Amino acid sequence: MGDDRNEQGERAPGMRPDDALPDLDPEPRSIAPPSTIPLSPGTVVADKFALQRVIASGGMGTVFEAWDTLIERKVALKLMHPHYATDPSMVARFRREAQAAARVQHPNIVNVLEVGRRRDGAFYLVQELLVGQTLREHLDARGPLEPDEALAILVPVMSGIAAAHASGIIHRDLKPENVILSRSPSGEIIPKIIDFGLAKLHEPGKQSLTRLGMLLGTPQYMAPEQVLAEKVDTRADVWAMGVVTFEMLSGVQPFGAEGLARLLAKIVSSEPPPSLDFVAPKAAWPFAPVVARALARDLKERFATILDFRDALCEAHGGARLLVGHAAPHAGQLAVPGLVDVVPIEDPVLDAPVHDLAEGFAAHHADDGGGYVRVNRPPPPMPPRPAATPQRPRVPVLTPLPASRTEWGGPESRSQTDEDPVKLAEEALDVNALGDAIRWAEIALEVPGESEDVRGKAWLVLAIAHRWLGHYSEAARAAQEAMARMARGSNGWHAAFGHLVIAYGYLGRKDRLLARVDELVQLEEEEGVTTEAHLVSACRLAIFVIRAGVPPLGRKLARDAHSRVARAGAVGPFLRAWLAAARAEIAIFEGDPAAYLRRVEAAVDGFTEASDVRNACVQRTNVGLAYMHLGAYDRACFGLRRAVAVAEPMQLDFVPFAQGALGYCLAHLGRDAEGLPIIEAALETSRQRKDRRREAGLLVHAARIRAMQGDHVGAVTLARTAAEEAEDIPAQRAYALAVLASSLLAEGHTVAALAPASEAASHLDRIGGIEDGEALTRLVQALALHGTGQEADAKRRLGEARRRLLEKADKIGDRRFRRSFLEQVPDHRRLIETAAQWLGPA
Repeated sequence: MGDDRNEQGERAPGMRPDDALPDLDPEPRSIAPPSTIPLSPGTVVADKFALQRVIASGGMGTVFEAWDTLIERKVALKLMHPHYATDPSMVARFRREAQAAARVQHPNIVNVLEVGRRRDGAFYLVQELLVGQTLREHLDARGPLEPDEALAILVPVMSGIAAAHASGIIHRDLKPENVILSRSPSGEIIPKIIDFGLAKLHEPGKQSLTRLGMLLGTPQYMAPEQVLAEKVDTRADVWAMGVVTFEMLSGVQPFGAEGLARLLAKIVSSEPPPSLDFVAPKAAWPFAPVVARALARDLKERFATILDFRDALCEAHGGARLLVGHAAPHAGQLAVPGLVDVVPIEDPVLDAPVHDLAEGFAAHHADDGGGYVRVNRPPPPMPPRPAATPQRPRVPVLTPLPASRTEWGGPESRSQTDEDPVKLAEEALDVNALGDAIRWAEIALEVPGESEDVRGKAWLVLAIAHRWLGHYSEAARAAQEAMARMARGSNGWHAAFGHLVIAYGYLGRKDRLLARVDELVQLEEEEGVTTEAHLVSACRLAIFVIRAGVPPLGRKLARDAHSRVARAGAVGPFLRAWLAAARAEIAIFEGDPAAYLRRVEAAVDGFTEASDVRNACVQRTNVGLAYMHLGAYDRACFGLRRAVAVAEPMQLDFVPFAQGALGYCLAHLGRDAEGLPIIEAALETSRQRKDRRREAGLLVHAARIRAMQGDHVGAVTLARTAAEEAEDIPAQRAYALAVLASSLLAEGHTVAALAPASEAASHLDRIGGIEDGEALTRLVQALALHGTGQEADAKRRLGEARRRLLEKADKIGDRRFRRSFLEQVPDHRRLIETAAQWLGPA
């Protein structure tokens, strides 16, 4: 397949088009015949990636455009051909590609979303689906580039390579085909490095997959040491980028030759490569000595690092300054992290203001199909700075969480040794291999002489993995051990603190949750609130304090965190997601299902942006619950099925909860025979995990379905057991008691129903609201009072219940949802009908 883009310009990362000369790769690189394509469009991989079409195929595997049904986005899924699943060397190489790409987190390297293995042994790799053309296609259409445009591409690419080198990865196949000029949703062009299939990982103590004497790479871009099959280091990538730079500035390759043998001979020849100033336009001549040094055959004379090469190019261009920050590019503009001096100019074609990078960098036309608009005149002078005006005192900026899949640190927080079990544990956690993460962390704790910091990281991995597997006691112990070994108030300490809070919440340890509030307040008094991690801890506490039956304190924690963020300005997606989750918890307890839906959807977006698949999946489940609360049971079933499909293979702790909600929604759609077995299976899982909170919730769902089926005796038994399990969880106990009272009333036991109905109502009055069953709780109290002759009190209670329900409905802006909320939720419909009979129209 010479061009693996589709008609929209989308390209799957990790596949290479045909080259004029073949890649020297021990793996077959020809197009796989149709019989070897492992799956077809319409198939679902890992219960969540729906394959839509083949967009590329190579010797190792096939790349599909796929739809992530959980996150609702397009991805590229590269699936290894099944017949390689039994070949250890091919499996090792595919895994190595996944490990190499996933190890580096950089905006100019294709993002790896997930790695997994199918039942047939074939590995799959899920990456972002890039939209744009390759640098090769751009060069073929344009010829030599102006220096400013070339640097707009080269600088970010070299920065990405530097990040890979810092992680111990040598790409070994850098070329224009492996750089995609990706167009972001906002329109800017971001160069992305793809295809780590030939990457070399520096792993001390491990045997290399490359055999001595084996040539790997694309001939035109191979360094002499690669051609000679000698040991290579990061300077091989410097050479390759030297060739790419030569080609971008001149339009030709420095070692052109007919035939593979002659090409390789030229590369290793003692004759110096041609000088750039002989073949390139005059504007590129200042770069000739820099490129010549990058192409030095003597390793000692070549640039030692890719950053040295990058900086030398910038200096040759006129001393463009390199800074950490950069101005945000406008739509259609090349995004170049590090380059500054963004000045407004007038586009001579569009006659509209655009932005140009450093000394007249060419602006990319957003609608011209991939070409560049030339800007030949110098930019106008910058406008004078306005006179200084008095400003308000600045609010201290919150220290952000690292841009990493781990909330406690990025690559710099990991050890330098690739075979270190702590690093392997963190990497396993990154890709949701929770069992592997636990095993590696336990191995790390057995290593003698490790520092307290390293041991703290191992305990933190254990805490997080156990939490997601539903082992809350183990998670609590590991979190405490991690906190004892980490600097108080650090990102790692807060990560451990947050997971301790979550564990205590699911264990129903209200006393220990409140003690954590005191601990966080004390830390704030000592050190102040200066980090995003501190506010994430506050949000986690807020959620579980509300669930423990102390909503005023939970509201205060969440609102204080929100106000601090409002004063601080922009914050990262992980904190934004937790703020949304905390505010969603407040919304549901305040009886605002529409706000709850909006906020959990915002939490999904934040966690997705932060690459937190597990928490995004939790919030997807909550989206399904929001639809359930609104009476949109069909939508709820659709969302809950997708959440379960993603979470179940990872064995995440909330799967039984999501299954219970799914079974309950199915019953409301008249499919109780399908829903009840789902709930019963989820109950068994929760009992095995000794998860009392979720067991109580599932028992309530089962009781309600039994009542729908007319089995009120069975419903009474299940509801009574649920109330006992939720003895120290006020909100759930209230719902269980309400279901118990409702079933007793249905059996004609009015006097027996009064006690549980009254207790449920007292819990509700004290808490101020509950997530599930509020309307039922208020209704059964009125019915029990009415049945025992307390008519006036019954009518008063029922009138209050109707008023509160209608107030909730008034908050729902969408009329269709408002109608389903009042008419499709059986408890709401029954309450409205009963109130109309007793009290007349509202």
